[in-house]
Amino acid sequence: ATQVVCSAFSNHILVLVTQYGKMGTIISVTPGLVSAGIGKPSLTTKVLLGPDEPLIHVCAKNLVTFVSQESKNKPILLALALKDKNMDCINTLK
Repeated sequence: ATQVVCSAFSNHILVLVTQYGKMGTIISVTPGLVSAGIGKPSLTTKVLLGPDEPLIHVCAKNLVTFVSQESKNKPILLALALKDKNMDCINTLK
């Protein structure tokens, strides 16, 4: 079973996605600036704790795109602990 927790703070949004009951890899996701408010901001990811693998960055961007837009582009702290880190799993979570 996958557990998802989303908590809003004054300056960040915390998103926890786990299949282990632990926080796992912690990733900072920061939206970039959009010129004249047109288009979607680019998301910059940085692993703060845990393995820094390319797929982690892809997962992070895919999982938090909607949350970022809904939160008026606040930075997001994502804690990710998945047994199966593949795109099918990520698309199911979205």
